Formats: sequence, C-alpha cells, structure tokens
Amino acid sequence: MYSLLQLELLIAVWGALSWRWWVMGLGLALMLWTHNYGVVYAVPLNALALVMVVVECRRKNIAVLATRPLTLLIAANAFALASWLPWLGVLSAQMREVAAGWWVPPITVGGVIDILHRITWGIAINLSLRSPAAILLFTLTVYAMGRAVLDADRRALFLTLAVLLPVAIGVVVSVLWKPMLVFRALLPITPMLYLLFGWAFTEGFGLRARQLVVLFAAPMIVVCLATYYPSIATMKGNPDNFIAMLDVGPDDVIYHMNEGSVMSWRFYAPDSWRQYMPPSEMWRNIGALTDATRRAMGFNMARLDDLPWRHAWLINSYGPTVVAAQDVEAARLLAKYPYRIILKEVNDVSGVEIYELFNPAYAK
Repeated sequence: MYSLLQLELLIAVWGALSWRWWVMGLGLALMLWTHNYGVVYAVPLNALALVMVVVECRRKNIAVLATRPLTLLIAANAFALASWLPWLGVLSAQMREVAAGWWVPPITVGGVIDILHRITWGIAINLSLRSPAAILLFTLTVYAMGRAVLDADRRALFLTLAVLLPVAIGVVVSVLWKPMLVFRALLPITPMLYLLFGWAFTEGFGLRARQLVVLFAAPMIVVCLATYYPSIATMKGNPDNFIAMLDVGPDDVIYHMNEGSVMSWRFYAPDSWRQYMPPSEMWRNIGALTDATRRAMGFNMARLDDLPWRHAWLINSYGPTVVAAQDVEAARLLAKYPYRIILKEVNDVSGVEIYELFNPAYAK
C-alpha cells in the first residue's frame, strides 16, 4: 500500500521536474485515489511545482500568470481533483468514523524524530544499534540540509523541501485536528531523503572522498541486511515464540480474535494448522481489512461455535484500535468453554492473551 503511494509520488514528482504536467496530473490522481495520505502529498507536490514555474519565469523575465506551464499545472490539478471528487464523500465518512475512536498518540518532538528514524532504518536495526543509528541519522540530516541551504543549490533545496513539507503538514494537522503523523505514511519521502544524502556526500568531492563515502556506507548496508530477518520477528510480536508454545492436534483450530495476529501467524505457523477469525458482521475494529481483502489474502472466517474442534487455541490480541465487541466476544467464549491460560502479556498500550479451550462435546 505505502510502496504504491511512494511509486505514485515519484511518478508525479518526475512529471513536475520534467514539465510533463499530464504525468504529474496522472500521478496525483492515482495518489488521491489509492491512499488518503495522497491529500497530504498533493500540497507539497504543488508547492514545489509552483516554485519551479516561478523560478523559470523569473529566469526568462516573463510574467508568471501569462505562462503556459502555469496553465498546464492548474489543468493537471483540475483533472486530479475532478477524478477524486466521487471519493470525497467516502473520505469524509471515514474521518468521522475514526475521529470517534482515535488511537494515534499526540505528536511530540521525540515522536517526529522517531518517525524519521523509522522511515530511514525501518526494522533493520536491532535495539543495541538504535542509539548510534539515531545519532548517525541526525548528523547526516543536519549536515545535508545545512549544506543545501548554505550552498543555495536548487536541486538540494528541492529535495530538502520534498522531505520537510509532508512532515510539516502532518505536524500541523496533528496539532489542529487529530494526531495523524505515522511513520508508514511518510515512507514515500525516503527516496528524496536518500538522494539528498547522496548529493551532500558526493557533490563537489573528488574521487578519493567519494570512495571513502562508499567504504563508510557499505558496512551500514551489510549490518541492515544482516539484522533484518532476525529483527523482523521481534517487530511482528514474536509470533514464532508463541507458536512454539502450542501443541496443536489435527482436530484443533487456531482462532484469532482479529486480523492483527492472523497477518503474522500465517507466515510462521505450519500450513496444516486450521486458522480462523470472526466474520466481519460480528464487529469491525478501527482500520480493519475489508472482507474482499481478507478473502484475497486467504483468511478463513467463521464463528467458533460453528466449527468442529477438539481444542481451540484462542488468540486474543488487542490495542487502542480494538472495539468493545471483541472484548465481549472473548469473554463470552471463555464463559462458555472450559479453558486454561497459556499466555498473558499486557502493557499500557496493547496485549496478547492465548487460551486453550476444550470442547465439551469431545469430553470422555
């Protein structure tokens, strides 16, 4: 989803840089249609495109309002907006729904720094390396952006604004409305950030200095690649550790209370395990997948009472996006069937509970 948004943004940026305004309009329309964050990126994209038009007009000493590029820029936006208008009503309904049950924490300076850290390093850096990685990122960013300003290089300033404007818009909206600055939605700015780093450490340097940059960057890339797969299970909540706790038989089912645990368990659990989750008509958590998406991903949906099973391993993961109906159903199942507790891990924000339920129909 976010990779697609990143691709669409790059298409739109390329269209603006090459003055192919129809390409920019197409990329902008795709951004608006495929992701709500496309609205956020539309503002800096148009600001940067307008700056380019103004700079070019001043260079040629012509009036901005009389130029064809400005007319084509407006036309590109009109096309994107007209194609997106049918979706506006859906977006308004979504915003009203999520506003009633918001879960993103308030924005802080540390939160913004953490978001930049995440979009740069992802989950490739384990806990022992996060502090040096954060210091390195802060140093690189200050140096690159500072050099762009001091050198007044238009290319570097373009990249700097392309990185900062989406973050700034997210901060402003978070302060004026609801916190909405989440790191996944800022992933599309990473190509511009990496290009800015590349410019800062190669532009104006000789061959020997560039070779030193490569020698410095290579170990970081190796560390990221080497720690990615060991770290990803931890970032996904250690499903492999939970799965190892279960002694699942051929007549048993794994019953997830929401798709959060299904998303990770299905890649770590044996294919022979029968895994289910409740159908959407029972409840829908905030940000839940649609039924079409669940079917496309191969999720099995059924009520536990309607399934044949000897033991049911109940996986109840929860957090701020979980609605009360899930808690009610989990309590009902625990009241109806005998069970034993396998695991309970709870913190201030989220938790996971695993129970082994026994079906009285199989009792001797």
